[in-house]
Amino acid sequence: GIGSSEMRLEIVQRFPADTSWATVVHPSAIVANSAVLGPGAYIAPLAYVGPDASVGSHAAVNVQAQAAHDVVVGAFATLSPSVTLNGHSRVGHGCFLGTAASVGVGVSLGAWTRMAAGARAETSCGDGWLLVGNPATGRRRYEPPAGANALDETIGGPPPPRQSPDGSRR
Repeated sequence: GIGSSEMRLEIVQRFPADTSWATVVHPSAIVANSAVLGPGAYIAPLAYVGPDASVGSHAAVNVQAQAAHDVVVGAFATLSPSVTLNGHSRVGHGCFLGTAASVGVGVSLGAWTRMAAGARAETSCGDGWLLVGNPATGRRRYEPPAGANALDETIGGPPPPRQSPDGSRR
């Protein structure tokens, strides 16, 4: 696979919008029946995608990475080996999470945010931050790559939010 979120976006943009993309799931990965995987998503050996989780188009969930229940992983995001996304967390389009990074329960990371290896996000952040440390703190802002602002369903927008039994969106 291609580890760079930016490179995957660049490659996808070279193809017509109606291109069909395979979703690849390694046989040793565990993906809950209620999980939603977008076209072009890659789920690596020993990875886990929990109940009601959504993995966007062209996102990569690497070796032993865990996306717990009700997690949303945006299009073109990269979860490096041993990343842990706790329940109800959200990772925006194009995010890159370094090896063994973790995101706390209900925490949201904006699009194109990067987390250093071993960092732990305990609070949400906006788009384009570099997060380091435990607890993670923002160091600087990044501009999204060319074409990133045009992300939509035609090239890998996130799956639609699920409807809760009480009628609320989640």
